[in-house]
Amino acid sequence: MDAKHDPVHHHSSPEAKIALFRWLFRGRDDVYPRRFESRGSGKSGYAPACANDGAPGLCEKPKVKCAECPHRRFPFRPGGVPLRAARAVAGNRGTLPPQR
Repeated sequence: MDAKHDPVHHHSSPEAKIALFRWLFRGRDDVYPRRFESRGSGKSGYAPACANDGAPGLCEKPKVKCAECPHRRFPFRPGGVPLRAARAVAGNRGTLPPQR
């Protein structure tokens, strides 16, 4: 983060982990990232979450790239951060409360 914040680690509070997540993915409150991992190459990264990801008749991956998909729709999340994603970025799946 920046010089005025303490480092975030697996013992940090859920609030600190979510603040780190928001800082890493700042810019748009209506979009949040979803982690992906390529089965073929083993590479991983983050891409904007899509409400239609994998939906029959709507999602045409890998034939149509997400950025070019006419059915791309960003799911709304109050606060902009799903707890599952914050857990993944913070590297500790057991500390944050379950998503409701």
